[in-house]
Amino acid sequence: SCAKFATPPLLKNYVSPKPLAKLVAIKDAVNALPEGKYKDLFRLALAAIILPSSNVRNSPNFGLIKPPVDDVNVIELLERKVSQMAADLFFLRGQGGPSASDAIKGDARAMSTTLPHDFDHIITSPPYPQEHDYSRTTRVELVLLDYLTDMQELRALKKTMLRASTRNVYSEDQDYQLVSRFDNIRDV
Repeated sequence: SCAKFATPPLLKNYVSPKPLAKLVAIKDAVNALPEGKYKDLFRLALAAIILPSSNVRNSPNFGLIKPPVDDVNVIELLERKVSQMAADLFFLRGQGGPSASDAIKGDARAMSTTLPHDFDHIITSPPYPQEHDYSRTTRVELVLLDYLTDMQELRALKKTMLRASTRNVYSEDQDYQLVSRFDNIRDV
């Protein structure tokens, strides 16, 4: 029942109560699965349907839709996403299977210490020079996937991020040292 479920403070206005309760129920069911590839697949599918189940839109910029969505058919979104993922995996199997890959959590500013082995390609997700607070655009996923539980954890995460928003600059930041050797940047 949605009535017994309280919206976490970090998600206030981000997700309406009915879709939030459904997302949490799906998350609980996924978390109850035994560790392995099926649990990973369903967790990824859940991550993919969180944003369309929320009141958040990222196009062209972050914003909360008005009026907020009262309800969303979260189960249908999940079914479509899992079906799409299964079709993608079936296609890849016909192509010889997916390529080997590793996801490495680390800081792009310290790749020499983050990457433990040789590599052919790297995909990073740097911020772009605009006023985006990336922790706002991913907050719903971060909270619902249990990466964050409160404002203190959110602030700690923000301090570790490459930031593109001038509102997220901290007095202890040292990133300027990474470009201090470039005369044209130092002159600016």
